[in-house]
Parts: sequence; C-alpha cells; structure tokens
Amino acid sequence: MPAPVIQHAALGCYSNFSFLTGAAHPAEMVETAATLGWQAIGLADINSYAGIVRAHIAARDAAIRLVVGVRVRPVDGPDILVHPCDRQAYEALSVLLSEANLRGQKAAPRPYLADLSRLPARLLLWWFRLATRMRTYHRKLQQIRSL
Repeated sequence: MPAPVIQHAALGCYSNFSFLTGAAHPAEMVETAATLGWQAIGLADINSYAGIVRAHIAARDAAIRLVVGVRVRPVDGPDILVHPCDRQAYEALSVLLSEANLRGQKAAPRPYLADLSRLPARLLLWWFRLATRMRTYHRKLQQIRSL
C-alpha cells in the first residue's frame, strides 16, 4: 500500500523583495515548493506585493497554487500576515499599502494597526510574536475594534 500523500503549504514566506530578510527569488521559492511536492506556497513579502507577479508566473508553470499575502509590519504593533480572499480585499490591502508608502520614506512604509480596521472582512489575518506580549496585543486589538 502506498504511503499517504501529506498535503503541505508554507504560508508567510518572504522573498528577496523583502530586503535584508528574504534571500530567494519568488520563482525559486515556487520551484522548490513544487519539487518538494507541496500543493501550494504562500508568498507574503513585508509591506509589499512586490514578488507576487514573478511567483504567480512560476506557480502557473509549475502547476502549484500560490496563496497571495502580505506581511504587514505596523509601526505600533506586531507583524500581521494578511491573505486577501477576493478582489475587493486585495484592492483594499493595496490601498493600505499605498497609504503606508506615502506616509513613509523610500523603502520604509509606515502602516499602523488602525489601518487594518478599514480592511473588509474577507481577509485571513495571522498575528506574530504573541507569546511574550499577549496583553499588549489584546489592548491593541481592542483599540482596533473600537474604531
């Protein structure tokens, strides 16, 4: 009897478009995921959709699913992995990123946690670094909800 296929997808990967953090090109990441037998890979560069086009082309060629996302790095809170689930959510996240870029300097956008409150409900949000600062994040979450 053959071994069962384990479905696997890595979410929140960042490419070399996340400067000084990611090392691999988006296409290389997709090709590696396909070689490993993964069904999908989630690319989420920091405060940017920059690697998505190259990853999409590679995913199409490798017949692997690409899960589009962005790792939003607010100046006033933890990293949040955001995956838009439809076009409206994708557009709203694009607007948020554009506004953050206008607030900041070149290659240093300034998103805030409050910006996330304007996003539509059709997003998947993942919070990072929760273990040591849980009370702070709950307070920030309450601030977002009260907006």
